[in-house]
Amino acid sequence: MANKRRRKKRKNYSSYIILAVLIVLIIGLICVVVNMIGDNKKDNGKETTGKVQQESTNKIDDKNNKVNESTQPTTPAVTQDRVHFENFTIPDSIVGLDTEIISLGYSQKDCDRDEYNRPKVIENIEEKYGKKYNAIYIGEENSKKIYLTFTMGYENYNDGVPNTDVVMDILKEKNVPAIFFVDGGYVRNYADMCKKIVDNGFVVGCHGWDHPAEGVATYSLDKQLEDAKKIYEAIYAATGVEPYYYRFGSGIWNERALALLSELGFRNVFYSFTYFDYDINNQPDVADSLQSMIDNIHDGEIIYLHTVSNTSVAILSDFIDAARAKGYEFELVP
Repeated sequence: MANKRRRKKRKNYSSYIILAVLIVLIIGLICVVVNMIGDNKKDNGKETTGKVQQESTNKIDDKNNKVNESTQPTTPAVTQDRVHFENFTIPDSIVGLDTEIISLGYSQKDCDRDEYNRPKVIENIEEKYGKKYNAIYIGEENSKKIYLTFTMGYENYNDGVPNTDVVMDILKEKNVPAIFFVDGGYVRNYADMCKKIVDNGFVVGCHGWDHPAEGVATYSLDKQLEDAKKIYEAIYAATGVEPYYYRFGSGIWNERALALLSELGFRNVFYSFTYFDYDINNQPDVADSLQSMIDNIHDGEIIYLHTVSNTSVAILSDFIDAARAKGYEFELVP
């Protein structure tokens, strides 16, 4: 009888052990399931398609170790399906378009202006070609918006520091977005800077592979297509981001060239203000240039500057402050 009792106690004790093991296993299984659900949510939050333009580059505030997004320019994501070269055939409708060369040059200076100080000659061109060919020469009136753009063919250094770095530092400090248009020569020689521009939250646009004095619009349509494809692919390779914006070299164009780029899917960006700032050996006076820019401020203004210009770099910060004091704000070209 005593032996039977001992055997019974051992049997009950073993049952408790088995029950405890089962409870541990069940708890472990629950933990695994919870972790899998959490990982799945994280994966769903990751980008699963191609690379896009970063909306902004966050700056760390060392004082409180928090991300201060307000100090950085905000640029919208650029998709990778706006421009299309694959299987592209030049439409017959383009071939017969006007090939007369048009040069904006400095036509916006000393011309008639409307009540918003907008150059009428640019307004007329915008009305004729803007919406028709996905182009923009000037923004909307009564908008209090300014769009800042730069054009780059090479780099200018001062005390070993490239002007482009100085420009980006100013823009980030002022929280101002901008497009940097680069040509083939710049991409070939400064591919790392193109990537740096994108990494800093700005946009890189096409300025043509070649930059002939007479303008790429004088090329045959096939050669224009080849030129556009080269600069597009070079910028894409350097930055990992599709270049959607295009600016004709020297502001020289014609309707046929404009139509071709529009058919390809580019956004053609012109300007409603520029000044002679690109000759590094003949820089305009700083005070006069700043006053000229302030005097020409207008609704929907698209400004065209060169990063190689020491004068433009010197007045950039003061101009931004002056424009904002007049109630204007800076945005990316729509």
